[in-house]
Amino acid sequence: EPLFRSHNLQSKGSVELNFYKCDQMASSCSACLVGDPKYQCVWCTEAGNVECSIQPSCPVSFTTTDAGSCPEPDIQQALPLTGPVQGGTNVTIEGADFGIAFENIDGATVAGEACTFSRQTYTPGKSLVCTTSPVNGESSGDIVVTVNGNVFTYNKGGTKDERKNGAAIKFQYLTASVLSYKPKLGAQSGGNLIKIQGSNLNIGLSMTVEIRGVPCAIRGSRKLESVDCKLGSSPQRGKGPLVVKIDGAQLQDNAEYEFTPDPTVTGVSPSIGLSNGGINLTISGTNLNSIQRAVFRLTNSTGYVWYSNCLPTSVQDTMKCPQPSLGASNFTGKLNASFEMDAVSPESLILSDAFAIISRPMLKGIVSETFSPEDVVTIEGEDLLSLKPLEKQIRIRFGDAATCDVKDIANTAITCEVVMSESDNVEETENLLVIVTIGNYSVQLNTVSLDASGGGG
Repeated sequence: EPLFRSHNLQSKGSVELNFYKCDQMASSCSACLVGDPKYQCVWCTEAGNVECSIQPSCPVSFTTTDAGSCPEPDIQQALPLTGPVQGGTNVTIEGADFGIAFENIDGATVAGEACTFSRQTYTPGKSLVCTTSPVNGESSGDIVVTVNGNVFTYNKGGTKDERKNGAAIKFQYLTASVLSYKPKLGAQSGGNLIKIQGSNLNIGLSMTVEIRGVPCAIRGSRKLESVDCKLGSSPQRGKGPLVVKIDGAQLQDNAEYEFTPDPTVTGVSPSIGLSNGGINLTISGTNLNSIQRAVFRLTNSTGYVWYSNCLPTSVQDTMKCPQPSLGASNFTGKLNASFEMDAVSPESLILSDAFAIISRPMLKGIVSETFSPEDVVTIEGEDLLSLKPLEKQIRIRFGDAATCDVKDIANTAITCEVVMSESDNVEETENLLVIVTIGNYSVQLNTVSLDASGGGG
């Protein structure tokens, strides 16, 4: 049957047209009969065509216009099925033929306790939302709605007939608790991810978390023993407890969270690096332990950004960050240095001094070929003084047999002291490849031999 038919309309004024189909407006008898009478929708019980239908298309003998003749109520779904013992859980009970007026609903109970509802929470023929009462302890029981004096229970089953004779689906009253949370301090601008541990944290319909009145937005799904939330910004500094509300339950961890002043950055050391990146940088500033996520950024004159993730710190005034790699770029020169830290304004985290990218070192190798433990070795090169700020980050090794601790850097040479490996598995002491590593930069030089007896040159 087509939804629309073609008609020619002629009118000198405006015409209001209503297009509708009764079976699209309601799927149950009572929902069908509560519609606006102007639509002339009736419940039609004609064999093979049991549906809400426009009255002229249903034989009179199969027409139902009285709600009292509708099938008995069918509870098809109720959610949630858990809630705190303090009550306050809004349980949505959905189904078919829940009467056609608020007065048809005599009452509802959940686990034997009254579940309150109002005219505003009742949708004629379709659903009822009721609020659980507090109880003295954990318990479970049926979800029951009384309609026109008849009692109906939420049962298992895929069809109405199966639900009519199925086992009851129970609602559980449970005790929720908060056992701990971390971290316990953060920047006033917010952005910290708070991890909460407890029990029965996934019960009920809704959860809110706040600290000193500042909302903490739930992240991801609530789990039985844990939940995460992201803290908003606080208008004031100070301390306060974490408060969790699950429906009508209010839970509290008395360990206070502290909103600290936003972090600042005052310097980076060393202030130079290589295009390969990987240089270990020490960041100085204030309140650096108040943030969870810090990103070190290097920006060139065109606005292109290279970045790296910093390591969390437990001290206020220093933080460690690896220098980001510039990829395949052989750039040398100055870059702007800045940070991202949780929800702190980026404009307040820009370093005043530029970060310099220096040329990769020109290393030639070791002239002598045999060494002993504690010998001082000279590695020759050119323009090496620029590496002086990176002296502590230069790693030199002779195969797996020994390392060489840097003692000094001159313009044409790096001197280091040979230290034998403490490993018992060192077998090769000849033709050892000399490898120099600075951050992510690594270069292989010539080979040497080691005389563990101490007779080298």
